Amino acid sequence: MDNTNIENQNQTTNVQTLTPNTQVATETVTVSILDYTQKITCRVGEGQSFIQAAQRIEKEIKDLHNNAPTFSRERLAILVALDICHDLIQKNLQLETLSSIIKDRSARLEQVLNNLKSE
Repeated sequence: MDNTNIENQNQTTNVQTLTPNTQVATETVTVSILDYTQKITCRVGEGQSFIQAAQRIEKEIKDLHNNAPTFSRERLAILVALDICHDLIQKNLQLETLSSIIKDRSARLEQVLNNLKSE
């Protein structure tokens, strides 16, 4: 794997050659949650969503801490992670349901159109 660094105004972009015909451009972003700072390497364009994710996690930990001030940071982090994963699973289920509805309606519409064509 060949790595090439390109420096551009406080942002590092890395071009990684995975195979002779495949390159993936990556960027490094720094996220902070409470007093913990971490550098994350991700595909170019995905950095902002990692920053937003860290902001959401920090907000939810602080909100939960206000309601349960005796919980340890570890417990708060686990509860927030469970809550966010639960939300994601629920959204995926909703997406699957909507996708199924769209497929069914599309099939019905196609059947109606085919019936109209054959008349």
